[in-house]
Amino acid sequence: MVTVRFWFLDINYQVVGREPHIMIWGISENNERILIIDKKFRPYFYVLPRENIDVNKLTARIKMLSSARSPITSVEIVEKKYFGKPVKVLKVKTVIPDQVPKYREEIRKMPEVKEVLEADIRFS
Repeated sequence: MVTVRFWFLDINYQVVGREPHIMIWGISENNERILIIDKKFRPYFYVLPRENIDVNKLTARIKMLSSARSPITSVEIVEKKYFGKPVKVLKVKTVIPDQVPKYREEIRKMPEVKEVLEADIRFS
């Protein structure tokens, strides 16, 4: 990995092919304009299941929502803090950032889901 020191100017993203690219513009220590492109980061959000829910079944239901336009690439159980208390949530990753609201709304309607978290944060 290369380390670059610079003054941040702006950030945005665009979808190139079927892959989101985060673009970070800045000015280097040598006073040159630079553009850093991150092609690896993927949009994600968290799903807080209701208590006493079979998380494996919920994971399978979420994966079934996957669409060809922006596939759900992974659903994994992770631990997060929710109002200061540790909870197990599902981290849902997809490919295209503008599809996160679609998935968020579909998942939010599932009876096994208490809440969908961090699905309203801008990708870039």
